Amino acid sequence: MNKKTVGIALGILALLDLAAGVWAAEKYEDKFARTEALARDGRVTVANISGSIDVRVGDPGQVKIEADKISSASSAEKAKSNADLVTIEVTKDGNGLKIETKYPSGHNGGLNVTINYRIWVPDKAAVKVRNTSGAVSVEGLGGSFEADVTSGNTTVAKMAGPVDVRTVSGQIAIEDAANDIDLKTVSGTITAARIKGSVDAETTSGRIELRDIAGAKTVRAKVLSGNITYDGELAAGAKIILEALSGSLDLTLPAAAAFELDAETFSGHVDSEFAITMSGKLSPKEMHGVVGGGGANLRLKTFSGSIRLKKK
Repeated sequence: MNKKTVGIALGILALLDLAAGVWAAEKYEDKFARTEALARDGRVTVANISGSIDVRVGDPGQVKIEADKISSASSAEKAKSNADLVTIEVTKDGNGLKIETKYPSGHNGGLNVTINYRIWVPDKAAVKVRNTSGAVSVEGLGGSFEADVTSGNTTVAKMAGPVDVRTVSGQIAIEDAANDIDLKTVSGTITAARIKGSVDAETTSGRIELRDIAGAKTVRAKVLSGNITYDGELAAGAKIILEALSGSLDLTLPAAAAFELDAETFSGHVDSEFAITMSGKLSPKEMHGVVGGGGANLRLKTFSGSIRLKKK
């Protein structure tokens, strides 16, 4: 093949790529709005396939729903046709309201249609969301909150009720929670700040950061690959369990903290700024003893990584 032929071929390919980009860029957008009556302490369930879910507190006695439906296809007509196949169903059952994205059979997520929800609920409502692909953001709820996300980050703030979040791939961030929190992800970082309830956090790959924890009866954090950071108070009788397979454990505690300590590492060392009344064998890889006469119970374990206890 001569140089002229190669040049023509490359030019044709470039034009085809450009045309494909133009075809794929055709969009159709549609808006959805609806308001439904619901008791102040009602239940709201949201199920989405592709797109974001944002939930806030709104007017009492009602749920306000706004959604943007966005469809992309090779032509404007095709984009609209695909968008029309995807519907939003709102159903009420007693004290519960369900908001659901519905795809036609055999086209579950394959139409390139995204729906982004904005929902306002009564201040004491319990909310449960399920999202296959997309971010979830929730703020200010007075009732319980549950989330099940396959791929996407979850952000939670200013919650009065208990929080339970499960993701497969995505970060989980929560702050200002007055109740217990339970956070699990397979791949992603977990961060929690200003938590007044108990904490249960687990990730396979990613770090866990727990800061300004106060009043927790139990704190459990577990990671296979990643570091764990704990910065908070130790309530009398509290149980703190931090475990990592490959990662370090860093704790920052009040200078006057009182606790019983069991700390072990296979590959690493244990360091403490606290004066410890030791028990058992002495080893740079293990530390067992009592600080300040005892109180809370700390169990710290990592296979590959160091353990550090610091004073505030």
